[in-house]
Amino acid sequence: MGIVKIILTLVLFLGVIYALNKKLSPAITLTMFGFLAIFIGGLLNGYQVLGEETTGNLVFDIFEYFRASAVVSTISKMGIRIMSILTYVAFMDHLKATKMFALLVSRPIMKMKNKYLLSGGVFLLTAALIIAIPNGTGRMAILIGTVYPVMLACGISKATGAVAIFAGAMYSWGPANPKIPTAASYMGIEVNMADYFLKTEWMWDILAVVVGILIFVVTSKYFDKKEKAETGEGVYSGVTIESLGIPKWYALLPLIPIVLIIVFGGNIPGLPQLEIATVEFMSFFFVFLFITIISKDRKQAWNDGNLFFTSLGNSLGRIVGIIIGATTFGAGITALGGIDLILEPVLNMSASNAGVFILITSVLAIIVGVVSASDYVANSVLGPVYTAYATSANLNVNAFLLLSVNAVQMCIALTPATAHVALISEGSGVPINTIIKRASLPILSSIIVYIIGAMVMA
Repeated sequence: MGIVKIILTLVLFLGVIYALNKKLSPAITLTMFGFLAIFIGGLLNGYQVLGEETTGNLVFDIFEYFRASAVVSTISKMGIRIMSILTYVAFMDHLKATKMFALLVSRPIMKMKNKYLLSGGVFLLTAALIIAIPNGTGRMAILIGTVYPVMLACGISKATGAVAIFAGAMYSWGPANPKIPTAASYMGIEVNMADYFLKTEWMWDILAVVVGILIFVVTSKYFDKKEKAETGEGVYSGVTIESLGIPKWYALLPLIPIVLIIVFGGNIPGLPQLEIATVEFMSFFFVFLFITIISKDRKQAWNDGNLFFTSLGNSLGRIVGIIIGATTFGAGITALGGIDLILEPVLNMSASNAGVFILITSVLAIIVGVVSASDYVANSVLGPVYTAYATSANLNVNAFLLLSVNAVQMCIALTPATAHVALISEGSGVPINTIIKRASLPILSSIIVYIIGAMVMA
């Protein structure tokens, strides 16, 4: 029966990849495959997706889970954050503020002869911005609306620009990284975040990002040439600052949420900490009112405010629907039980060879992360194993956090069933498979750095 569960798990995952290659809707594909997986898991394992709150009927449980956890919970947490960001981005596009920002900022940058160094700089910026914006999807959505247009205006290809932001957002580091306490809780340990960062993590973070950028620059050049990728300049062909017909100060409008997120992100003592969605909504309405007041056609400007609601709906259908589907699919993969069986070989490994243990668990964690489209699934199983192994072998348990916090986290860049890649694909117009293909080598090279780091620090 065990081998059947593993085969079913892999078949469903490959089925999703096949469907996406055939350009079928990601949202409905992930949702329907998730329903199927939960149903099969319930029949094979007696798995109850609602736990103690079961209705007593498997079919009813599936749809109750879909309502409460996949839809309501997703929209109220991650979904509303993404919807708010994309709504403001849409408003900036409507005002032509995004194009003004891109044209003005790209003027001095276009003097750079090597555009790939610029894309590498954006990669670094995205990775570093975790200090101010810890949420990866939040960072990506903001940069797609501000930095990405600048990259296109500078002549960088759509795919290279999209992957620079996508791959850069996969790094999870820093003394305030929320992934650290989460991973530590799975391992059953307490950790001083600042102490861990200074004594264990920082050197490997720098090395991982540098290696990732170098691989990204080299592979981007290769893929652009191989795919004969068109530069982004075509998007702004014939567009001049004068032809936009708006004041230059409009270029400041796309930056307002970024500034407010940094100011009210909990980094400045004495100021309240606001959610990203709160800041985005506040920015929209203040800018909307100001534009309405100064507009010559105030009635039209006022009615343009309805863009707020239409954009919320559009982002729900284009992006959040995929997240809902991915959540359902993840629950289905868990229900099948194949993931636990894939990880089973490492649960009772001896403490004779730490290097082999770290390597094997890392490879399995990556496989599980890719198939389940989640870093939490692998960490929830491997966390206690890491702690038990470190204790029995008298190793530095914090070294295993490098795997949980960083290496396992980054594996979600290698799967098509996440909000991250869906967001970047929709925002840039670059196919999901193209993004994953281009991002895989930079991400895998950085994962290898963290694996080596765990071996050294243990």
